[in-house]
Amino acid sequence: MQTNGVNINEAIDVKLTLEILDSMNPTEVIYAETAFDGAMGNSGELIIYILKENQLICYSTDIISDKVTQSKASIFLSDHVNDYFNLIYGGYGNYVLINKATKLVKRDLYFAYQYKSIEYKIYSSVRGVFLKVADELNNLTKESL
Repeated sequence: MQTNGVNINEAIDVKLTLEILDSMNPTEVIYAETAFDGAMGNSGELIIYILKENQLICYSTDIISDKVTQSKASIFLSDHVNDYFNLIYGGYGNYVLINKATKLVKRDLYFAYQYKSIEYKIYSSVRGVFLKVADELNNLTKESL
């Protein structure tokens, strides 16, 4: 799809496995979201967006289908939070990590990540998390001015 000369691409969904996680570099992570077991929304789910070869990939797993991968992915993200990510509380047990070198723009129902002349859509797991994170990003932008 193209809007105002900018190509807009959706992510492809891929099930996160231990093999994929072991090859993952934290600097490649654009956006990640984790929800603790018992969190509102997508309880126990974890998503990670990475751009590879001009294709945005949304890796996902959850505590019900693969507790080991979900747990290791949570540890992987938390081990690198201070070095590479801004941590944003998404409300009700949901946490979002956004790469410090990444600029996301709020759109109607998603965040836009632009790389070269392509805009990629990044969706939060649930609307409440999206709204909370959008508000926090707005506050971070105001604080940096």
